[in-house]
Order: sequence, then C-alpha cells, then structure tokens
Amino acid sequence: MWQADPQDRYCRQQAGVLADWLAADGSLTARLEALSGNRLLVLPTFEGRITLNLADKRALGLPPRAQSAWLREATLMGQVGDDGTAQAWVAARSVFPFASLTKDARKLMRLGGTPIGYVMFGRGGAVLAKRWLTHTPQGWQRSSVYDWQGRRVLIGETFLPAFADFLAANA
Repeated sequence: MWQADPQDRYCRQQAGVLADWLAADGSLTARLEALSGNRLLVLPTFEGRITLNLADKRALGLPPRAQSAWLREATLMGQVGDDGTAQAWVAARSVFPFASLTKDARKLMRLGGTPIGYVMFGRGGAVLAKRWLTHTPQGWQRSSVYDWQGRRVLIGETFLPAFADFLAANA
C-alpha cells in the first residue's frame, strides 16, 4: 500500500531513489553493509516490553486479547567516510510477540548493537509474509511481517532523508 501526497515532489523523488530498497527481499543489514563497505552500526534507542496496539496485533495476525510483546527500536548508521563517519540511514522498529520468543529466539531480546539481520537471515532465514509501504514525516517506511522459524515478527524500517540523499549523490 502506497500512501503519499502525490503533489509532494520531494516525496516522489525519494520514492524513485528508494524504490529498489523498499521492494528488496532478504536482509537489509547485508544490503546496507554492501553499500557502505563497512559493518552496520546499530544504536538501540529502546528495548523492552510494550503493550501491543491494535495495528501491530492485526499485522501479526494476533487475537485481540494479545497483550504485550518485546519491542526494539534502533537507528541504523551507515559508515560512509574513510574516517569512519556514520550517518543515520534507517530508523527501525521490531516487534516480537512473547509467544514467539521461545528457545533460540530469546536471543532477540538481547540484541543490543547486533543487527537483527545477523540473527534472522542466517540459516533458517526469515521469509517475507507481507509488506506495505507508507510515507511518514521521517521518510519512506516499509513494514514487513516475516515468518522466522515458525514465528511471526513485525519489522518497520524508515529510510531517513540522509540515506535517500546518499543514494542520489552516489547514483
């Protein structure tokens, strides 16, 4: 689903520059690292228990009575300078229903600065179940529900203006 003001020229320009990134399957972590030639820096801004909102419940296919989940919010920083300069490229939000955080999946609650792509797209990788796109005040966002080892995970990735500008300058 695309939601944007069709009169917003900058929004349309960003969509064009980001089209491949918004539609790409697989690990965003791997793509960002390949683009920058460096390891992705992850700056967690929040990790903890949340009360699920109705939109998250619907996206994950959870019953209305589902109450809480583990949330991780982070900024993904691309290292672009020879001096290690980093730019905020993506604001990420990952929702893990507690029912899915059993056995090996509990490590998703302790990611810290580890990119989620290292965990979810290794062997037994995540499979995209559905995706929708929205333009937010921060930039274009892709929201994806993945099936990972029999579990549902919701990941939102907002591509920040600095990333779109970097892509346009390096096209």
